[in-house]
Amino acid sequence: MFWIVMIGVILLDQISKYIVLHTLPAGEFISIIDGWVGLSLLWNDGASFSILEGRQTLFIIITVLALIGLAWLLPKVPREYRFFRSCLGAFAGGAIGNFIDRLRFGQVVDFLYMRFYTSNIADAFLTISVILICLMLLFGKEGKLLEGKKE
Repeated sequence: MFWIVMIGVILLDQISKYIVLHTLPAGEFISIIDGWVGLSLLWNDGASFSILEGRQTLFIIITVLALIGLAWLLPKVPREYRFFRSCLGAFAGGAIGNFIDRLRFGQVVDFLYMRFYTSNIADAFLTISVILICLMLLFGKEGKLLEGKKE
């Protein structure tokens, strides 16, 4: 399940960015919900909320270290913990999606506008997967992660 989710997230992210790059001029805004939610192509050379702008090397190193850590962790997670492994796949897919942008463009393509910030599909999967992983680790039974929540 890990690999399917990871590849699916990468494809969804990269295809959505390709479409946006080829159809939406930079700076143009398409409102979906009364100016609160919409589409707007922006380039982000920082992290969320443009934190640490211009530190591409740092973000590339962090991504590589996170993926190495994930490669170390994945074999230790039992296969029957499908939902947890799927969340790890979503995390990896999101990290790789933005990593591809940083390598290709030197910055990340953001286009999902939500009143106070603009993000992308990779960011959404990264955020949701980290929240779910933390919740599962915090509230899973000691030593029996997601024992009762198998798919």
